[in-house]
Amino acid sequence: MAMKLYYHEGKRGFAEKVRVMLAETGIKYEDVPVNRDQMQQMIKDGVVNFGMLPALEHDGKIIEQSPSIMEYIAEYADKLGLGQATNKYCGEADERPIVRSFAMAVNDFQTEAKTHLGKDGAPSNLDSVIIPKWFTYFQNILERNDDDDVRTDEYMYGKHLTFADIALFEAVNAVTELHGLNKVRPYPKLKEFHDKIAARARIEQFLATREQGQY
Repeated sequence: MAMKLYYHEGKRGFAEKVRVMLAETGIKYEDVPVNRDQMQQMIKDGVVNFGMLPALEHDGKIIEQSPSIMEYIAEYADKLGLGQATNKYCGEADERPIVRSFAMAVNDFQTEAKTHLGKDGAPSNLDSVIIPKWFTYFQNILERNDDDDVRTDEYMYGKHLTFADIALFEAVNAVTELHGLNKVRPYPKLKEFHDKIAARARIEQFLATREQGQY
């Protein structure tokens, strides 16, 4: 059964990082826009538990909350061996709790930065507090995981490109699209990380061909 991704009609929102994850893994899916009336019906019917989207439907299950959706896709992709050069999207088994915590932290940043509300929805302290605080966190994480080996890419944790990395990429990409590249330039390791993932073949194609929509 093909995956179905339910999202708020006309908005990328938190569903966009899920799309990037699906693009990276090459998993086919159906985008299902949901308007306000349909959302109310989904709540009434118990399709979603928390009255929020995105939600992913697969094999008779509904997975809610974007970090959990990302992890579900990562685990599914790993079972099918979809990672390039034996990449594991969940990381190694002992790394997974930390990878999960990083993905949740990215979600906290997105919620605080309100990227899902678009440029006009940005909080007044975005530039003075939120971006400096969180981008410094992410910059430090990437620096700590840098092994100074030019043969390996630097990710958030371990040697694998994980669902946390994809989440961070999309969060930074949303900021640059909404508020300009100058927001990430003071954080060179974070910018390098963003640019490397943006250049991955499937992600690059996705970014070039995705519909222009409101975050």
